[in-house]
Amino acid sequence: MNNAQLKYSPPTFANAKNPRQKARASGLDPNRCYGVEYDNAIKKGPIKEVTFWKTSIALCRGKNDELAAEQNRCPYRQLNLTHGAVDRCNLRCAYHGGSFNRGGRLEDYSHDSFGKPLIKRQWRTYPMQVRYGLILITRVPGK
Repeated sequence: MNNAQLKYSPPTFANAKNPRQKARASGLDPNRCYGVEYDNAIKKGPIKEVTFWKTSIALCRGKNDELAAEQNRCPYRQLNLTHGAVDRCNLRCAYHGGSFNRGGRLEDYSHDSFGKPLIKRQWRTYPMQVRYGLILITRVPGK
């Protein structure tokens, strides 16, 4: 092996410093797609939890029939968004009533914040696509 090969070889799983390196060391490639659920299993209305790479993801289908994949916890009290509801095309948290759009932006916050700024206005979403009847996450969570 020459110095160039040693310099660019990926670390072992035990030596990996972040989730992306761990994914590569375990055989998962963050540049590929991974199936997390069947497309026909996600109906309009209910929110379904899927776990991928030790990360809980909330999958739902809005009234416009578009899928959304978001981190499955409220940014304010860490309650799972799967306990909430789908409001038109948004995920609504059961605790504070915050409504997150498909892009993870907070669109409506019906809870009184007593004049304090909101903790977070953008929430983690996951790019996905539907192929061959499967919902595919197109990158490893935690990048």
